Parts: sequence; C-alpha cells; structure tokens
Amino acid sequence: MTLSCFSDVERNEKKLNYPTDEYEIDLLSKDRIETKGGLIIIFGNEIIGNIQSVAEGLDIIVKVNEFYEVSDFIFNNLQTVTKDNRLLESAGMFKIELFSNGKKLNLADANGLSILFPINGENRSEFKSFEGELSRNNGIVWKNPSNAEEVELQQDTMPIINYSYDEDGVLIDSFIGQSRNFEHIQLNYLKILPKDLNWINIDRFLKMNQNELTKVDIEIEGKFDERVVGIVLKGLNSYISLYSMNDEKNKFESNIQLPKGEEIKIVGFCKKGNDYYLSEKDIIVGDKENVILDLSLIPIEELHPKLKR
Repeated sequence: MTLSCFSDVERNEKKLNYPTDEYEIDLLSKDRIETKGGLIIIFGNEIIGNIQSVAEGLDIIVKVNEFYEVSDFIFNNLQTVTKDNRLLESAGMFKIELFSNGKKLNLADANGLSILFPINGENRSEFKSFEGELSRNNGIVWKNPSNAEEVELQQDTMPIINYSYDEDGVLIDSFIGQSRNFEHIQLNYLKILPKDLNWINIDRFLKMNQNELTKVDIEIEGKFDERVVGIVLKGLNSYISLYSMNDEKNKFESNIQLPKGEEIKIVGFCKKGNDYYLSEKDIIVGDKENVILDLSLIPIEELHPKLKR
C-alpha cells in the first residue's frame, strides 16, 4: 500500500468529515502518546530519523481518527468487508497522520512506528491487522491481513481523589485517614507494526451459519442529496455498505450474499439540504429479497445516539 492510493479517500474524508483528535508531542523528550480511545503510539529511532529528515524540528502534531462501535461505522460509512468481499468483525478502525508547522508529513514508510491496540476477551488471537484501500463506489475496503503480537502491560493506579503524605512518606487517603495500596491492572494489547501511515482495521473473519446464500436488495422512496444504505449483523461489530444504486430499478443492490436465516438490521441514512433522515428495519435473511425503507426526519443531535441502540 502506498500513500498515493489514498488521494480519492482523502477527498471522500472531507465530505464525510471524520472527527479527528490532535496530540502534540516533542520527540526530543517523549517517544509515545496515548489517545482518547486507548491506542498507544510509540515512535522508535527509525521513524524519528525519517521525521527529522522532512520536518522542521521534532515538535509535531499527531492527528488520529478512531472508531470502535458499529454506530461509528454507520455514521461514517466505514464498512467491515475485505477487498475480496469477505465479511469481518471489527474491534476498531483508526488512522494516524503526522504534521509539522501545519504541513502533513508524507513519509516513505512507517518503519520504526509501533501501535498498541487495546483488546480484551479470550479470542484475541483471532484478530488481525488489515490495511485500508479505497473502493471507488463504496468507500474503504480492507486488505493484506497480518498477525499482531499479543502484549500485556501492567499499570499501577491509585483510586484516591484526595490524598497526602505522612512524615514517613506514606501515602494517606484523606477520606479514610489511612494508607491504601496501589491497584495493579493487567492491560492487554495487540502490537501493530504498520507499513504506512493510513487506515488500519483490527478484525477477525466473520463466522456465520452455513445455510444457502442469498442477497437482499433495498429500496428508498424519495429523492435525497446523499444516501447511505448498509446492513448491521446483529450482535456483532460488523457493518456492510457494499451497495450501489441501480437507477433503472430504483434499488440499492449488493454483490455481497448472506446466509439465509441470519438476523440483520438494515439502516438507511439520508440527507436533504440541512435535514437528516433515518430508517432501521430488522429482518431475517431469506424472508424477503427486496426491502423498502421508510425514512423519518430526525434531528441531527439524535442521530448518533439512536444508531448506538
């Protein structure tokens, strides 16, 4: 994967307006940051040297996009499908960019950068790291799965809001008037060594029933400026938006087929002027080959919370 293949994605990102968090770091005195979502981004000597060769100093801005919930995937049209149409269950997606004095740093590679991705559960070994690639009709798809090393870190934390030290240097909880020990928390991560600075998705291949496969076509009545249609696999962190509009039939059609009997939620998200519309419909695959969505006007501030349900 090269940086140049994302030129269309970058234009698409401006349209979708992915929320971005910014972190300032001086690589002369610090080698890592921890993001709001819990990523730990570590700068090794090799990438620091590469940054130094193109930046004006080592005081840089790290911009990060992070998405962990299926509602985030829907709202930002980020699907969990590979380039060859295999379905995935995502633990989270993220993108990292580096800036110096307001200019994006276009590094040849990301050698020397390591990312610790927080992940828990007994099936951690099933998850792999995928690279993002633009599908011209359907946003980002995922390719080149690679294994990630499991890492355990221990963090000491002190659950005390008000504290002081006695004359012997012992930490005293001011509320109970006596000393209290640190708590030791074991944190589990997957260690990722990215090739480039761009989209990364932590996924496992989806396990579904082995019933006969079929497709589901979707209709939306009315005209809108923007239309996004997708499928949520119930109980899983998976979202499929590989739908293209067939204007002659007034249908959204997909080349993805699903097993009959699988429970899914169909989500339609549309915009007309400054107004937003939403439709959600639960179905069982195979009951209907064609589903008609009835959209309802929804205040923008209610849209994202509703998608979380």
